Amino acid sequence: MEVISPEGLRQDGRTALCLRDISCRLGLYERPNGSAYIEMGNTKVLAAVYGPREVLSRHIYYSMHCITEILFRGCLTCISGPYCII
Repeated sequence: MEVISPEGLRQDGRTALCLRDISCRLGLYERPNGSAYIEMGNTKVLAAVYGPREVLSRHIYYSMHCITEILFRGCLTCISGPYCII
């Protein structure tokens, strides 16, 4: 199956220059310092930011300028239902 048809259309009927609908919501949760939910087509992203927090160890403080932790959970939707990869 081709991504773009000979007529110049994608599988969902959009042209090559047509974007999917986009929606965004900010401040969804109270505990994080910031949070956002972005949806574009079937792609959904939820992000939360906590901090800054005080560094507990002086060794870590002097050896690093920023400590970042990223948690990622991908989900795959199939015809028979959603399956999450954890």
